[in-house]
Amino acid sequence: GRDRPPTASAVAARYEPGPRVLTWARAGHPPPLLVRDGAAALLEAPEGVLLGAHDAPDLASVITRLHRGDLLLFYTDGLVERRDRDLADGFRMLLAAAAARPGAGPDAVIDHVLRSLGAANPDDDTCVLAVQVT
Repeated sequence: GRDRPPTASAVAARYEPGPRVLTWARAGHPPPLLVRDGAAALLEAPEGVLLGAHDAPDLASVITRLHRGDLLLFYTDGLVERRDRDLADGFRMLLAAAAARPGAGPDAVIDHVLRSLGAANPDDDTCVLAVQVT
């Protein structure tokens, strides 16, 4: 059989601080999470296939308006995916953990998320980035 080409997932984002506008696209990657006023939600994700799955992927971008105090969480799928738990459970745990520290800064939110979901995933990498909107 023919070898499959390597694939990867990605989120690409550009932030404009003046109008607080985030323009982003994804390629098979989980969507960023937004914490606003103590509530956490996944950003509504545009379509986007894995990089390498097609020669010329058509990746749609989305514009998200942010507010002062919003916290964005970007993460790799290794944070929510585990062999011993359902992916939907991983996302539920992530949303609960991100909302559990209202008003906390990015470092405190990351620490709590990693403790809640289990920082070490033996099957995949885990990377988390938190950005606070000013």
